[in-house]
Amino acid sequence: IIFKQIVGRGSRLDASTAKAWFRIIDYTDATRLFDQWDRPPEEPLDEISGPRTARIEGTVTDADSGNLIVGASATILIGPNEQQGPKRTDQNGCFSFADLPAGTMRLSITGTGFRRRQVSVVTAQDSTQSIAVELKAESSLVEKVSVHGLTVTIADEATFQVEAMGTHMTLNQYVDYTREKVKDYTPNWSSLLSTWTDTTAREAFVQALEADSIYVQILSSVLLLPEVDACDLLAHIAFERPPLTRGDRADAFLNYQQRFLHQHEPLTREVILALLQKYRVAGVQEIANPQVFRLSPFREMGQAPGVIKRFGSIIALRDTLSEIQKRLYGVEIA
Repeated sequence: IIFKQIVGRGSRLDASTAKAWFRIIDYTDATRLFDQWDRPPEEPLDEISGPRTARIEGTVTDADSGNLIVGASATILIGPNEQQGPKRTDQNGCFSFADLPAGTMRLSITGTGFRRRQVSVVTAQDSTQSIAVELKAESSLVEKVSVHGLTVTIADEATFQVEAMGTHMTLNQYVDYTREKVKDYTPNWSSLLSTWTDTTAREAFVQALEADSIYVQILSSVLLLPEVDACDLLAHIAFERPPLTRGDRADAFLNYQQRFLHQHEPLTREVILALLQKYRVAGVQEIANPQVFRLSPFREMGQAPGVIKRFGSIIALRDTLSEIQKRLYGVEIA
């Protein structure tokens, strides 16, 4: 099984990285145990007999612009060992196939710069079946998102490879996998919120997710939700909570926590507001990281020693940091 997994991982081809070949070295003749072909087969086409009086006419267009595609290649697979084409679309983006039997056959369309598309077509005797095929443009770049040594390649079909796991997942599969794992650790929203607002518990939770190859940063990238708070993103996936942004929570803090802010002296209030801005940009883990005090504007305050001096003690600073985190998530935002 292990050898088969190694072959499965190593035999993937990837045009984006110019990997077009692979070599298998089988020292122990383990390949003798492989099935002839153990992948679920495509639905086979049946042999079609009878009069060949059917016809297919079609046009090929760009799915984005609606423009006709000239020179696209069309092939019709009639049966297991019979096909017509390839034929090129003409100046009007049209193609046609004649002398076809009645039945179900498979039409494949390709075009330079476009993704291949395959559709099933049902023909009938003495009739012409018209079909319009839209092709989507290939992505000019295959985006790679890297976090903590894990690289995810986002392909045209919204699939990506988690290289450290040696497995391909669709985006939906990765989201479903994330949902299950989050619920395993925190079965409901209240449990997730309680875990997230406790620094120690949150760090352990995040480490557990990353051990399962779940990275909030990657999820925010592939779901196109880069501004959503990490806790709210997980809650959105696992419990269908609204995907609140860090800006939403920062604004709510400013609106609802004025009494808390004015309990502090101007110098400490300045620190709290600066931390809130850091949260708005990078999230709660940024303000819980002691390294944040090396950055501006804390650098101008004397870094960590200067900030501690403003609060009177490191314990007072830690208590305030903990309180900020709890209050950020303490208000229900519509």
